[in-house]
Amino acid sequence: MIKVGLTGGIGSGKTTVAKIFKQLGVPIYLSDDRAKDLMLNNQFCENL
Repeated sequence: MIKVGLTGGIGSGKTTVAKIFKQLGVPIYLSDDRAKDLMLNNQFCENL
């Protein structure tokens, strides 16, 4: 399996490329969504 990481600055098109990959059936992992979930639901972060 080939793994690709999308990087770039704000407004560089990372989300657009991820959406295209998803439409093509490529599995994607949205790290921003996971980070937000961890910040909102992780008990460890509540103590920071």
